[in-house]
Amino acid sequence: MNKILEKIRKQQAGVTLLELVVAISLFTMLILSVTQIFNMTLRVGANVVASQKVQKEMRYIFEVISKEVRMAKVDKSGICIAPDWLFVISGGGQELSFLNKDDECVVYSFVDDSFSIDRDGVSEELTSDEIVVEDLEFRRFGYTPAEQPAILLRMTVYNKNDSNKKINLQTTISSRDYE
Repeated sequence: MNKILEKIRKQQAGVTLLELVVAISLFTMLILSVTQIFNMTLRVGANVVASQKVQKEMRYIFEVISKEVRMAKVDKSGICIAPDWLFVISGGGQELSFLNKDDECVVYSFVDDSFSIDRDGVSEELTSDEIVVEDLEFRRFGYTPAEQPAILLRMTVYNKNDSNKKINLQTTISSRDYE
């Protein structure tokens, strides 16, 4: 029986202080690495969501403008813009005016870092507070009745939370009014 007790005592050797310090250090480094990867993943996810929000809003705005510009009418009476004109660009290329299909005078413009629309005196911002628009520019190509008129819309947009990721957007919209 004494031999068995001596054998058990020899096998109960404890953990040394050095082994304990090494184990705690390795565990701490592992936890810190996992935390850093998690934080980086959260930041990347937030940037992706912000970029998607900008793209979603701009797709909506381009669709609204495209539908309305395609259906614009020649202003024969001159109540909105110059008589016999389809589109008028003013404000240094930052304002587009025309008569829509419902005989409303429509003005798309760039005001205080946002994109807005004015229909017969009722103004509305098309971009949310999180979106910043800069360098908005309208250009007209072609004149009625000789050529099919088209509008080029170009702008730079970004999310206020991430101004380093600016998106340059451009589209050309042709009118269906061939008068």
